Amino acid sequence: DDIVIFMAGAEEWALEPPGTRWFYLNEGYALLGKVIEVVSGLDYREYVRRRILEPLGLESACFLEELEGTPEPAAPYLITPAGRRERSSVPKGPIAADGGLAMSALDLARYARMYLGRGELDGARVLSPGAVSEMEVPRVPVPYRGPFGEEGYGYGLWIIPDFLGRRVIGHGGSVLVYTAHMAYIPEEGIGIVLLANASGPRLAQLALYGLALMLDADPEALPFVIHGRAVEELPGVYEAFRGTMRVEVRPLGEMLIISIKDKHSEQLIPLVPEDLSGGVKRFYTLQNGRKLPVEFLVDGEGVRLVYERYCFRRVGPLPR
Repeated sequence: DDIVIFMAGAEEWALEPPGTRWFYLNEGYALLGKVIEVVSGLDYREYVRRRILEPLGLESACFLEELEGTPEPAAPYLITPAGRRERSSVPKGPIAADGGLAMSALDLARYARMYLGRGELDGARVLSPGAVSEMEVPRVPVPYRGPFGEEGYGYGLWIIPDFLGRRVIGHGGSVLVYTAHMAYIPEEGIGIVLLANASGPRLAQLALYGLALMLDADPEALPFVIHGRAVEELPGVYEAFRGTMRVEVRPLGEMLIISIKDKHSEQLIPLVPEDLSGGVKRFYTLQNGRKLPVEFLVDGEGVRLVYERYCFRRVGPLPR
């Protein structure tokens, strides 16, 4: 009942009518878990065991509060701001319908196969084909804009409409020290699942990379792979002619940032990527309210940076 008390008065925070604008809300899943308890008369965990885990034979599956009692759970890690791994502990607290279920990769693969089987796995049916189809219908567009069409959210499932000409359906999530992702292509009968014992890896992108391999496509040609490779190869120390000026280019999430230092100050210039597909990697920044192009020229002689009236050459890696 704590979730009901916590959510009391939340109506005042609603920005749009239901079904018109997407916001992911863990509390929403917690409320759905409460609805299941009221309708079924069972504890949510017991309902999931009886209706899903046992029929599908997901023998490793358990909820997080039970994980420490299982043999050899994956050691959880935190990734520090400096990129170091630090051993952590299994999350405590009543996490259930909002991401509290743990299982092995093999069992998560069985769960994904149930969707490919339209609600059935090895003769056990837990959903009707119609229910699975309803889950896979986009109900509201998501705010992300990318190269794979207008992505949407169905009933607990994310829909990518045009990945190499196919629909990709999936869901992922993290409890900080454990991360999981499931993705499948119903029309091709293929899927992929990934688990990580930290929150750093981008499992959704890794899943698409794996699906591209299954489709005999070149995953290195995927836009996010091209983007990631470019952001990895461009950072470093850059100098102007005869070392008259020195700047650093650093990674900043999925962007880059130019750092220009002198004895008294540091100027930071964020670079937003525009087109990273060719030998000229095009970014832009804002200067005095105007858009300013920034280019990295990558060729056999190295990397050059063209920013404002300056041309720099990369002379070395970033200092550690």
